[in-house]
Amino acid sequence: MFSKFATVIGAGALLFSGLASAADPKACESGPWTDVHAIGNAKITHQWCDTKHAEGIPITGIEAWANEHTIQAVQFYFADGTAGPQIGMPDNDGTSESKVTKKHQRIDWDMAGNQIKQVKLWGNGKGTSLGRIQIRTDKEEFDVGKLTGKQQAFDIKVNSGILLGAYGGVKDSTVEVMGFLFLKSEIKSMSVENFQTSDTPEQLNEKMQGLQEMTSHEAHYSLEFKNLSSNSWFGMDATYSTSKSIAIANSHTITAGGSWSAKGSVLGIAEVTSTYSLSYAYARTDTETNEQTSSTTFKYQIVVSSVGTQDVWCRATAWYGKYEGEWTGQVVLELEDGDKFTYMTKGTVKDTKWGQVNAECQEKPFDNALPKAPAPDSTRPQAPPGKRAVALIG
Repeated sequence: MFSKFATVIGAGALLFSGLASAADPKACESGPWTDVHAIGNAKITHQWCDTKHAEGIPITGIEAWANEHTIQAVQFYFADGTAGPQIGMPDNDGTSESKVTKKHQRIDWDMAGNQIKQVKLWGNGKGTSLGRIQIRTDKEEFDVGKLTGKQQAFDIKVNSGILLGAYGGVKDSTVEVMGFLFLKSEIKSMSVENFQTSDTPEQLNEKMQGLQEMTSHEAHYSLEFKNLSSNSWFGMDATYSTSKSIAIANSHTITAGGSWSAKGSVLGIAEVTSTYSLSYAYARTDTETNEQTSSTTFKYQIVVSSVGTQDVWCRATAWYGKYEGEWTGQVVLELEDGDKFTYMTKGTVKDTKWGQVNAECQEKPFDNALPKAPAPDSTRPQAPPGKRAVALIG
C-alpha cells in the first residue's frame, strides 16, 4: 500500500499531512513511498512540496545553501532538465567556511550507475529548523550545513534509491523542515497499457493515408517472330524489410533506458488478403520487444505464352504502407514488494508493411502507371534452367 508520511522532529515525532505545492496542493500527500520522515521544526510557517512523480519523472539533483546555524535554501532538479523553485533564500551573512561542512553545493546523479545510496539529515540542535544535509551516491558526496558534532543524525531510508520528491516548510531564509520521498521498492517490471491515439483506423483508411500501390518488378517480352509460339517466364524472389516500433517519447522517466513490454491494442497497418491491399487496424500486442523487424518476400512465376503477337508486358505490384503516429498510455510499474505504481506517458508508433504481390501479364502496355517501389533488399530471378531470358524494363 502507498502511504502518507510521518515527520520526525528532533527527538519527537508527529503526523505530517496536507502538504501544499504551488502546482498541486496534494502532490506530496500520498504516493509510492513509505517510512517517510522529515527533520526540523514542527511549527511550519509555509508548506512546500516539489515532485513530478505523477509524470514518472524523478529528482536527479539538489542544490543547498547554509550558514553556521541552518539550511537556508534548497532547490531540486528533475531528470527532464527542469528545476523546481528555490525554497528559502540565502542571506550571504558572511559565515566562515570553517563553521560549516559546506556553505553551498550542488550534486547530480542519474538512474544508471550513480544512484543515491545514503541520506542523513540533522536538525539545527534547537528543534527550530533543518541543520545539515548529507547525501552519498555511487560516485559522489554532498554535505551542506552546520557543524553538527555529536548531534544526532537521522538516517533516511532510501529504499530503491529513486527520489520522487521532497517536502517541508520554509520561513524567510530558513528551511524549517524537510523530508525526502523515495520510491518504496525496487522495480520488478514495467509495461505500457491502455494505448490511445488521436488517429482512428476509419479516418486513416478513408484518406488512404500512407498507403499506395507500387510496381516492384516489370518486364517487356519481345518475340522475334510473330508466328513463333514461345514460352517465357516472368518471375522473381524479391525481399523487402518491414518494421514496427513502439517508443516512449519521454526518456527522462523513472525507468529510462530500461526494458519494458507493450500490452494492449496498438494502431498499425494490416494486410487485406482478399484484395492484396493494406488497411489500418488495431492489433493486439503483448511483447517485450518494442522494435520488431521482419521481411516480406514477393515470390511469383508466370508462364508467358504468346501466339501471333510481337510483345507481352508483365508487372508485379504490391501495396506499401508507412505510418507514424503518436499515442498516450499508462505505465504500470510492478514493484518488488508486490505493489504497482502507475503514471501516464506518451510515445510514437512507426509501422512499415508490404501487402501480398499481384503479378499479371498482357499484350499491351498497362494504362495505369504506378510509382516504382524502392529497390528490394535482395532479389533472385525465378527462371527455370533452359528457358529463354527475360529483359527487364525500368
